[in-house]
Amino acid sequence: MMAQFITCFGWWGVLSALAWLAAAVACAACLRQAPRRRRLVWALGLAAAGFLLAKAQTAWETAIVLDRSDELRAVREAQQDLQMREERARIEQGENVMRFAEDAPGESAGGVILRAAVDAGPAAPTVRTLRLDAYRLAGRLSRANRLLAGLVLLAVLGIAIGDYLRRFHHPVNGYLPLPIAGTWLTHFSHGPPLVSWPGASEAQLRAFLEDVARRGQTFLYVGDRFDPKRLAVHRIQWGRLRVWPLPVLTWGRGGAPADAEFTLDAVWFDRYAMTVPSAEAGALLPPLLKHLAGRAAVQACAARLPHLVWDADAPADAASWRRLASLCARTGMRLVVVAARLPDERTGAFLIMNPEEKEQQ
Repeated sequence: MMAQFITCFGWWGVLSALAWLAAAVACAACLRQAPRRRRLVWALGLAAAGFLLAKAQTAWETAIVLDRSDELRAVREAQQDLQMREERARIEQGENVMRFAEDAPGESAGGVILRAAVDAGPAAPTVRTLRLDAYRLAGRLSRANRLLAGLVLLAVLGIAIGDYLRRFHHPVNGYLPLPIAGTWLTHFSHGPPLVSWPGASEAQLRAFLEDVARRGQTFLYVGDRFDPKRLAVHRIQWGRLRVWPLPVLTWGRGGAPADAEFTLDAVWFDRYAMTVPSAEAGALLPPLLKHLAGRAAVQACAARLPHLVWDADAPADAASWRRLASLCARTGMRLVVVAARLPDERTGAFLIMNPEEKEQQ
C-alpha cells in the first residue's frame, strides 16, 4: 500500500505534504497563544516550501504517461483473431485473395493499421508509466496536495499580516516598521497611549524615534539628547537605503516659531517632527495643555498617533503632569516619559518599557 502511494504521489509530494503539515501545526499553535515572530517566520517558510514542492510534484505528475500495454495486448489479440478468421474463410470458400507485393505473408490490407498499432510497442523505458487506476489516483493526489498547500500558505500569510497589524502600534513588540500608519490601523492595533521608559540610552532613544518615523508617524521630542543634524530621519530605511526624509524643526530656531500651537499642529497633521530643548519645556507645557484641552473638548483625535517624547525634567506641578497624560490619551497622542521616575505615584496607566526588552524584541 505504501509503495503504491509513493509511486503515485512521488517524493516531491511527500516532502510537500510534510512541509505544509508542519506549517499547519505552527499555525494552530499561533492561534492558541500569542504568535511570536520566530514561529511565524518558520511557519511562513515551511508553507512557502510546501507550496513550491507541490508545484514540483505537479510537474512530476504531469510527466507520467498512461500505461496502454493492456490496450495494445487487446489489439494484438484482435489482429490474430481476425487473421485466423480470414484464413478460415479462405479455406472454406476457396477464394484467392489478392495481395500487394509489399505485404508480408499472411497479412491482408485490412490488418495494416492494426499491425502499425502493435508495432508501436510499449512506451520508452525512461518514461514513467502507470496503469489507469494508479494514473487517476496520482492526478487526484496532485490536485489535493496543491490545493491544501495553497490554503495553508494563505492561512499563514493571513495570520502573519494580522499579527503584524496587531503589533504595529506597540512600542516594544512591533517589528518591520512601514510608513502605513493611519486611522484604519486603529481597528487592528491598540497600543498603549502612556509609556514609561526609564534608563533609555541615547542610542536606544534615537532608534525609537527613527522607528516612529518609519511607521509614518511624527514626534515632538522634549529634551537635549536628540540632534537631527547628526543624522537625518527618513520614512523608509532599508540598510543603507534612506529615502523620504522627515523634516525635523527645532523650537525657536532655523525659522521655526517658538509657538505651542504651531508645534502641536506640525506633529498633529503629520507635517514635521519637532524638538524642544529642555530649557524651553516650562514655556511649552502650559500652552500645550491649553491647545490639547481645546481639541479634547471637541473630541478631536490625531490620525497617526503622534508621539510626545518627554526627556526633560518632570514639571514640578504633578497636576499638570496628570493632565498632560490624560489629554494625550484622549486626543490620540502617545506620551513617552524617558525619566528615572514618574512624578505621579499612580503608574498603573503607563506601560513600563525595559530598554533591554526593547533591544531583544
